[in-house]
Parts: sequence; C-alpha cells; structure tokens
Amino acid sequence: MSVSEAYIGEPSLKDRHPDALDELIVEKDCEVFSLTEQLEDEERTTEELRKQHELAVEHTLKHHSHAVLEKAENWVWGKKGNVVNLDQSEATLEVWRNIHYGHDDDHHLDVFEEPGTFHPCATGMKVTDKEGASVGKMGFVEFGARLEVIEKREVEGATWLRLGGVGHPRGWVLAEVGDSLVCCTRMKDCTGHGRVQPASYAGQAYPEGGMFCAGYHGGSPVCVVSAPTSSLWREVNLAMLFSDVATASIFGELRGSQDFADWEGHYGSNCEVYGKLSTQGKELLVIVRSTERWREYPKMGPDLEGTKADLGRMQQAECSWLRAMHERLQLDWGRVKFLTAIQFLKQYAGWTQEDAQASARERSQLALNGGHGHRPFTALTLAEMHQTVEATRSFYEEAYKDQASHKIGPGRQALATME
Repeated sequence: MSVSEAYIGEPSLKDRHPDALDELIVEKDCEVFSLTEQLEDEERTTEELRKQHELAVEHTLKHHSHAVLEKAENWVWGKKGNVVNLDQSEATLEVWRNIHYGHDDDHHLDVFEEPGTFHPCATGMKVTDKEGASVGKMGFVEFGARLEVIEKREVEGATWLRLGGVGHPRGWVLAEVGDSLVCCTRMKDCTGHGRVQPASYAGQAYPEGGMFCAGYHGGSPVCVVSAPTSSLWREVNLAMLFSDVATASIFGELRGSQDFADWEGHYGSNCEVYGKLSTQGKELLVIVRSTERWREYPKMGPDLEGTKADLGRMQQAECSWLRAMHERLQLDWGRVKFLTAIQFLKQYAGWTQEDAQASARERSQLALNGGHGHRPFTALTLAEMHQTVEATRSFYEEAYKDQASHKIGPGRQALATME
C-alpha cells in the first residue's frame, strides 16, 4: 500500500480536534492585532517627535540671535539625521579638528571614557588607566570632524581633549603625544598660514594618491564640492583640514560605487549639510584638473560642456548633479566658482608662489620616479603617460608663471625626461 493510499479516509486535523484550529486562528489574530497596534503607536510617536522637533526649530528661528541661527543651520540635522542640542553655543568652546587618518578602512578617532596612558598599536589605539586596565570607548569621531572642546588635560606627555558641544560623543580624544603624533589640531592656530608642514601632522600617513575623504564641516565661508584625484588632492585635502574649509567631496568606496543611489544620497547630503546648498550659505568651489587651459580659470558658473575636458570622470557626474539641483531649486549657478588647485591653495589656504613652486618640483620627481602610491613613469600605459606629462607640465607652468627659473632645476629636468 502506498503512503497516499494509507491516508485515504483518515480524519483531518480539524475533524480530530475541532476546537484547536479555531483557537489557534484566534490566537494568531490577536498577535497580529497587537503587532499592528505597536506599529501604529511607533508611527504616532515618530510623528509626534518630528512635530516637536519642527516646533523647536521654529522657536529657535524666531527667538534666538544671529549666532544661534547660524548654529541651528549648521547643526539642526546632523549627517546621520540626529537631532541635536541647540542651546550649546560654540562661542564658549574651543574648536579643534580631527586629522587622525587611522588605518586600513577605519578613518576615525576613538572617543574614550576618560584620559589615560596611550599605547600605540597596529590595530588602532589602546588606553589604560592608573591600574593598567583598559579604558572603555564611547564611540568615535569621523576623519575631518570639527570638535568642540571644553577641557584640555595632560597625561604622561599626551594631550587629551574633552568633547562638548553637539554631534559627537561627550568623552575624551587624544590630541597629541609630544612631537611624535598629532591627531587633532586647534583651528585658530593654523588657519591660512600657507603650505602645511609635516610636523603639523606628525605620525599621520596621508597617502599621495587616493586620500580618503567622506566630507566634513568647515568654519570658512566656502565649501569644495568637487576636486580631482590627479591635481594635488593630498595637498588640497590638507589645506582644507588646516584652513577650516568644508568639503562635500567623496574619495573612497562610495566614489567608485556602482550603486548610483548610494553615491547620490551621500554626495547630495554632503552638499546640503556642509555646503548649505539650498540656502546658498557658502560659496561652492569646483577644483579642475591641471591642463593646458589653466590660464582660463577661475570661471563663475561655466557651461559644463566647455569644462568637460578639465574635469575627472566622477567630477562630471558631481557637477551635472550640482547643476541640475541649482535649476531645480532655482539657485544662482553663476555663484559656483571653478578654479585650479593652485588658485585654491593660494586664495583660500595662504600658499605663496614659492609654496607652489616647491610642490611642482616635488610632483615632477614623483611623476617620474614613482613612490607614495604612484607608479614610475616607465610603468604607465601610453595614455597614462600622456595625461601625466600634460598635468605635470601645466602644473609646473602655473606654479612658475612663465618665470625664466622654471627652465632649470631637477624638477624641470624630470619633466623634460618624461616629455
């Protein structure tokens, strides 16, 4: 007899237990009803919190001073959507910036429960108390984050900062360890003083190529919304960090992401949060590649088709998105400035012509010999060689402004060798 034949004529579950199935259905109906009520309660709570937040913002906009208005505009919604305290005035706090590059893919600085003894290690930071026990971590601050500091303390040769303000955990971060390590820099000490010297970021391994950036705030009235990896990106990033300039630029996994929605969401959020796009609260800057057309810049709100050859591949996507948003929001595209890296560094970071020339000499040697993430010139493809020669020559010419001295020296010799 088959299995199917064996069960022919057998009473069903409902026939054998007529009440059990009905009880089970009622029980499940009750569970569904309970879950539905919970979800509705959560939605009502979320809506109430949203309304409370909007009322708080409206109250702030109506009754607080201009300084607090600026604070509300900058911090009312953090990058991750956190509601923040609008009562804390930045005027009472020292502003520092996290310049700790971290390691591998962890570009952030740990926040500890209390200051202690710092122990360098390959996988990050370890801090111990007086008894030698590990100090707990409260979270971290992102690379480039501006930090509002309410206390500074020295512990065994290390400088620690206690964080206040808003937007980050209220714990302690390591600022400096003697002359060997600098993790945070005080903004008022370094704004616009020219080319950043290595001692200012001791212990930080900033790569020459592909330096990570996810965007960050700045106190200056400008925001860099696009920059190429091929035109002094490391120098530009350092200048922004130390000159208190904001940036919406993304360099890392998301910049090359195949998921356009992820990239667009991140980049759009950066432009609004750091560049105040919708209110045109900051002057937006686009840094173009080093090309033979460097003399045509700066330009205000140019036609993108005419600048396409001076923009990197991802820059073209960034600028197209930015132009579309200006049209959609009816903003003045003519206020967006396109300029070269040297023009940016001289105007907004205090670089001198000598700073630019020193950088040009270094880059010529780097382009020829490789190193610091760059391949030697002889290892490049023909297309890469052509692009490298054009960029190096253009940068060199702009740095020297056709001075006779640009025709001599090891930097010019390196360029001649590539040509």
